Amino acid sequence: MKTKTKVDRFLIITGLSGSGKTVVSHFLEDLAYYCIDNLPAKLIPNFVELWTRKEVEIEKVALVVDIREAGFSREFPKVLELIRKKISPRVIFLDASNETLVKRFSESRRPHPIAKAKSTLESVQMERESLAEVKRMADEVIDTTDFAISDLRKVLARKFIKGKKWRLQILVI
Repeated sequence: MKTKTKVDRFLIITGLSGSGKTVVSHFLEDLAYYCIDNLPAKLIPNFVELWTRKEVEIEKVALVVDIREAGFSREFPKVLELIRKKISPRVIFLDASNETLVKRFSESRRPHPIAKAKSTLESVQMERESLAEVKRMADEVIDTTDFAISDLRKVLARKFIKGKKWRLQILVI
């Protein structure tokens, strides 16, 4: 028996390194999503099985998966096809121009995850080629090239807070 989920209850966030996946994850956590970062693709079907059988008491899930996992671009399309037989995940792919991604890595002073003795630009280009099929499989592509973090949050708010009141939260430490 196939169990179909409400579209926004199971999200998969993926995309190019430096495109804003962490910002999306933090935003979704604020909306009470249970966010799992870097779950290996081969474990996603097991997690879906536990989730659909209600063995884990999690209402809304957001998985952040990407190129950090060895073999991701090869394994994830197969896994996505498999889990779409059981649930209806919403796959969001984050993208940005090569120049923007290189600039973001330069500003953060962090190496690209697949940089191994290559320039950042070469790494971004390799990642883009590697993730082309994953991008084609996405339900939605968000280009963050011209977005500051606040702009990305506004776009996400329009997508996920339809008709709901957004409450300002203040944390005093």
